[in-house]
Amino acid sequence: MNKKLEIPILMYHRVIREKDEEGVFGTYVYENELRKQFEYLRSENIKPITFSDIEEGILDKKNKVVVLTFDDGYSDNYTILYPLLKEFGFKAVIYPVTEEDYNLWDSENKSNPEKKLQLMSWEEMRELNDSGLIEFGAHTKTHCNLLETNNQLSFLEIEESKKTLEKELDIEVLSFAYPYGFFNEEHKKILEIVGYKYGVATASGPVDFYEDLYHIRRIGIFSKDDIKRYKRKVKGNYNTKKVRDEKIKDFRRKIKGIFGWGK
Repeated sequence: MNKKLEIPILMYHRVIREKDEEGVFGTYVYENELRKQFEYLRSENIKPITFSDIEEGILDKKNKVVVLTFDDGYSDNYTILYPLLKEFGFKAVIYPVTEEDYNLWDSENKSNPEKKLQLMSWEEMRELNDSGLIEFGAHTKTHCNLLETNNQLSFLEIEESKKTLEKELDIEVLSFAYPYGFFNEEHKKILEIVGYKYGVATASGPVDFYEDLYHIRRIGIFSKDDIKRYKRKVKGNYNTKKVRDEKIKDFRRKIKGIFGWGK
């Protein structure tokens, strides 16, 4: 198997139907837009897979695949996302926060509070798990910022969220999503010690999936993404082009700084 491989790993959060359900951060997609995205994946024979599938050796350059990930475990993942997954026969990975009933980390943010949003119950998550369409990964107990948490508490947040999911759902938890995408090398070591095999970030990390399995780059899908932009994101070389463009922009900024261009 060729180890040089870019995989579109998409990062979602909420799925909504009505305008009054929108939030302040744009971390949501409308159900009708998600349906269009799923229809596109099906039309292009792009197969949504999970980390369990990756463990079984499904990856090679002949397969057109994508990983659909949903952070935090909002109740709409059960009421809206789940029926769509059943309809299309698609798989997804959900990263629930294990010790909160609602989005405390956002709704009680004094500087820019989000509306209070319900998270899935354990009964709902058990049903999703039993469907065979959902793989669960961990996302800490409280959605803490690991960079603002000491190593002892970070270890507990990372380890206990895994243990809780494994106990409640009777599963092996393979992957972990860093809250806010914030972490350091110590947190990667904790993941390995605790027994995770994969750690997913946000828009950072190497393009090659296999280069660092504890710093896997994801592609955010947000309310602003129309179907044209979505197609670019799942094409399979989106991150390669993005990193290249970022390097070009950085080089131009440095050149301007050296020669004083644009002043």
